[in-house]
Amino acid sequence: MSHDKSKNKDSSTPIYSTTERNVKSCPASPTRPLDIDDLFSSPDNNKPNLEILKQHLLLEGRLTENAALHIIEAGANILREEPTMINIDAPITICGDIHGQFYDLAKGHEIVDSKQKTTA
Repeated sequence: MSHDKSKNKDSSTPIYSTTERNVKSCPASPTRPLDIDDLFSSPDNNKPNLEILKQHLLLEGRLTENAALHIIEAGANILREEPTMINIDAPITICGDIHGQFYDLAKGHEIVDSKQKTTA
């Protein structure tokens, strides 16, 4: 870990920097949140560029409020048009409730993609 060579006055505990990355091997989070123009190729396109979005979120990047709301609204519109029940051809992989854990969702897609025998 990166830390200042000086010690805390009251103990021998090192003083860690708040301006530098303490773990140099961990990439820094993006400094600018993604906006609608970064994610969508045109205003009429309701599907974001998933690779850009995935990489940004894996690096713990943020979205602007407008971009997040646009994705939510576009997704809600798609779901409203879908039937309640659908027929899916086997084989399939079913993922239970992940309670908003993005990294678990990304890992699940990675596993399914590596097998390429199932429908994600």
